[in-house]
Amino acid sequence: MDSVFDLLRPLNVCLGLSAYAAYRILHALYISPLRNVPGPFWCRVSALPMLYYDLRGQEPEFMQCNCQKYGSIFVMEPTKVGVCGQSECQTVLSSHGFLKDKQYARVKFIEPNMFLTRSPELNRLRRRQIGGALQPRSLRSMEPVVLGAGVCQLMSKWDTELALSGEPIRVQYLSEFSDMAFDVICSLGFGLEHRSLTTKDQKMATWVRKTTQLMFVEIMIPIKSHAIQTNCVEGTTGKRK
Repeated sequence: MDSVFDLLRPLNVCLGLSAYAAYRILHALYISPLRNVPGPFWCRVSALPMLYYDLRGQEPEFMQCNCQKYGSIFVMEPTKVGVCGQSECQTVLSSHGFLKDKQYARVKFIEPNMFLTRSPELNRLRRRQIGGALQPRSLRSMEPVVLGAGVCQLMSKWDTELALSGEPIRVQYLSEFSDMAFDVICSLGFGLEHRSLTTKDQKMATWVRKTTQLMFVEIMIPIKSHAIQTNCVEGTTGKRK
């Protein structure tokens, strides 16, 4: 027992922390595969700076600032890079060979899909299944539906509110853009002309929004036992049916 207390003396603790910090710095500067990728020094040695901006909701500003300073590819964390250039993003998104971060695998209450899977085989299968719908001819045929459920509906809602108000109005971008996206997906995926923005039918959109919020919470704060999520999802699914 005395030997344990001897190890926990302030001097020993300081030496241990100093050795760990020196190892992280040496590894980041000379050993890490990302050592030649530009980026902030503190982001190379610790994930805390990125966590700080995440918790403050300032990740987009952080990404934009680093992109302007270091270029389209830069270090975000000791084992993570940010990709902001259009051509680089196209390269990453066009191939199933780039695996998503492990945090995507934490979402257990949604079945594996193209957006969350880390499996190259499933990613490749889903790409083949939807590839035809993303051809230029198919996209041109879908354009009227996308515009009708999307930006045209949104502009109609804003114009109506401005006409009724007679003065500047306050716009809620988060909810209205998510509702617009939901309407577009319903129109394309299910053949339903859903207009949650102009009809103010928010029931389905609210379910989708809450599911998305739960997904992001589970990504950021993984819960080892998924009994709560499973019960919640099964109950909600039964209620919707």
